[in-house]
Amino acid sequence: MNISFTYFPEFKGLEKHVDLLEFGGFPIDKKDLKLKDRWSFHFRRDLNGERLHLLLPEKIKESVEYFNKTNLRPEIVSFHLGYAAENIGKVTGYDAHNYAISEVWSKKEVLNTFTESFRIITENITDIPIAIENMDYNKGGAYEYVCEPEFIKDMLAKNPNIYLLLDLTHAQISAHKLLTRYEESERTEKYINSLPLDRIIEIHLSSPDEKYGDMHRPATDREIYILRSIKEKMPNLKLINLEYRSDNLDAARMIPETVKTLRKIFN
Repeated sequence: MNISFTYFPEFKGLEKHVDLLEFGGFPIDKKDLKLKDRWSFHFRRDLNGERLHLLLPEKIKESVEYFNKTNLRPEIVSFHLGYAAENIGKVTGYDAHNYAISEVWSKKEVLNTFTESFRIITENITDIPIAIENMDYNKGGAYEYVCEPEFIKDMLAKNPNIYLLLDLTHAQISAHKLLTRYEESERTEKYINSLPLDRIIEIHLSSPDEKYGDMHRPATDREIYILRSIKEKMPNLKLINLEYRSDNLDAARMIPETVKTLRKIFN
């Protein structure tokens, strides 16, 4: 099992602690790629800098065809599992998230269009594992259906050549907001164990803040406990990526410490 972190210039020099670096978005700076022989790539935005999402197969096609022409060979590529509406807006300020501007599609329509996007992806990106990342549920329509474990199961069952990228912070936020009939202490465990854990190839590791905001803070004992509890249920796990934001003041300090902890658990 390999360890990486999402690269920011502020983290330069810390690459010696990890096996890979994770890059995301366009343009790809080939100078940064030279920092490490091995790396993964997350498709965060399209060629126009807008958030890439699976209900827009034409945008997916444009992005993956461009990526294909670069002849770059990451070890894993990944995409976000969103959204449930074609046109989305963004709430600004604390815990910024998206909302639906246009009509929310049915589960069937979303599932079929996602599958078409996966077909385009797999036709253009070959011989590289492809993973899809669970999102963090927020009200407003953009995240309807797509954060539910049953939908994620159905999507992966329909697309057996796609893996799951488990974002632990997103899972905790979705559990907190969707599983309100359970006690708070039970929600994350129930949510995560409802996912197809055997399809996980990568984990994005960080922690939410006290209000369950997706602030990409360093992992805490809570996230380490979750990893220990599901370790044996993830036979396909290849990579844990520390998705720490560089503007978190203790992120750079915590990367080496988190890596040491993960090595003890997984090696």
